[in-house]
Amino acid sequence: MLRRTLADLKDTTLKQLEEVLAPYLENDLVVQNKGDSYFKFWNGSEILYRGLEATGSTDKDRKKFFSAEYGVIAVDEAREMKEQDFLDLDTRLRRRLPSGEFPPFYFLMATNPTQNWIKSRFILKKVDNPEDYVFIPALPSDNPHLPEGYVDQLRANFSSEPDLVDAYLNGSWDCAEEPNKIIKWEWVKQAIGKDLPRIYGNRVLACDVAAMGDDETVIYYGEGGQVIDAMIYKGKTTMETAGNLAFLARKHGVDVVILDAIGVGTGCFEQTRNLLEGVRSHKSNPVKVIGFGAKQTEKEKESVRGKFNNLKSLAWWKLRGAFKEQRISIPNDDILHAELADVEFNTNYGKITIESKEKYKERNRKSPDRADTLVMFNYANDIQIQCAHKDYGRVKSKLHERQRQIKQNAKQAGIRSY
Repeated sequence: MLRRTLADLKDTTLKQLEEVLAPYLENDLVVQNKGDSYFKFWNGSEILYRGLEATGSTDKDRKKFFSAEYGVIAVDEAREMKEQDFLDLDTRLRRRLPSGEFPPFYFLMATNPTQNWIKSRFILKKVDNPEDYVFIPALPSDNPHLPEGYVDQLRANFSSEPDLVDAYLNGSWDCAEEPNKIIKWEWVKQAIGKDLPRIYGNRVLACDVAAMGDDETVIYYGEGGQVIDAMIYKGKTTMETAGNLAFLARKHGVDVVILDAIGVGTGCFEQTRNLLEGVRSHKSNPVKVIGFGAKQTEKEKESVRGKFNNLKSLAWWKLRGAFKEQRISIPNDDILHAELADVEFNTNYGKITIESKEKYKERNRKSPDRADTLVMFNYANDIQIQCAHKDYGRVKSKLHERQRQIKQNAKQAGIRSY
């Protein structure tokens, strides 16, 4: 039983298998060896659970894994698996029973609709032996174990995304791109160097802070949804990054500085806030320093509740909306483009969840630092636009009230108003 990483398998399918086997485990009919990751049954059969690309695995471990013999292979989230891994594993279905006979061999895979080799082999049947590739639809409506209201929640969450509703609820394989990718490649291409009006003149500085390792520290400056300038580097201290942010904030007269305030970013956030104390923006207002990922406001909690798993997922969904509606302009940066088009999300338990930075790094061997910075840039810009709308509405209301009062006073004084 496999998934791309053992950690993901343990968090999902393994838990369900343990629940199913609980009565047998309690009566010692099945024994679980958590150290070596297998179940052994009373009749001698074994279920091994593994990760195709387990963290810390060596070439020797991988060769041993792909040289074993199996009777059944089952893969969860098969879209994560490379086609070559599928072909290599298929040759390992050759285990002989103690009787000397071969059992019926099965290669079982579960996946959401996807646009890769799985669709080519199982849906389009672009193979020499199509009768060996059987597709069995399994829709949410077929699953009696889902939480009550799961389908309705998914439909509500994706009410503006008919392709995703079709993929997740109706099992459609006709999406033009991967349905689990948060940003479509087509949207990324449309946003490169796009001219945008600088709405309300809001100036934003966003930063994803890295330590002294291989990750990048990324700083984006922009206005009205358009990234205008970037500073990207490795190997500098958080104090140096705080100094860079303070310098750029003064140089551009920014309204908002936003940076991650958890992990390595915590110290940089405090240092930046101290350096910008008393500094004013181009509008003569105090520069606002936001710690992204720190303690959420009540408004943020309300926005996340019900639809999203966390604030990060909400912020990525806002970025998705900005790309979809062409409200964002990005630099011509191949690394940024690749990161944006490869971040994944899921809808486990009816809530939208963006994959963690750690899981992305397992898949790509690097962090999506530039994409994460753009997420914060857009989130801060979105907050500023909402504030501007609110301020405009408040001012407009006060003007109407003032005009009404002037007319009333003029009427009482017998003065005709026009």
